[in-house]
Amino acid sequence: MDVTEQRAVGVDGYAESVVVSACELADVVAVSGWTPEAVDDTLEAVEVLAAALASAVGGALAPVAAAVAEARARLAADADPNSAGDGGPAAPIPDAAVSRRPVPQARRRGLGPGYRGIPQAR
Repeated sequence: MDVTEQRAVGVDGYAESVVVSACELADVVAVSGWTPEAVDDTLEAVEVLAAALASAVGGALAPVAAAVAEARARLAADADPNSAGDGGPAAPIPDAAVSRRPVPQARRRGLGPGYRGIPQAR
């Protein structure tokens, strides 16, 4: 039995919502930047997703777990000025490495062209 036969009902919807959320997060942080809480939550999400995907692809995601651990160590070193780290900032992720998948926009529902506003007493 291969992975596609074992697929649970609704998994595709959850996976799509993860992609949409990740794209929206990338768009927001490109403008406003990261907070420490957002970085921690995002690393946690990457860790959970890598562990969940490990059942489908085996050990191919071991570098992801190692990268998350390294990112946490760098953040801890940056937060503690007395640490034995190199003290330099973590290397930024190049723009080419970030996927720019278009984010689907919700269909706008308005009141229509005949709506003229709320009448006001004069």
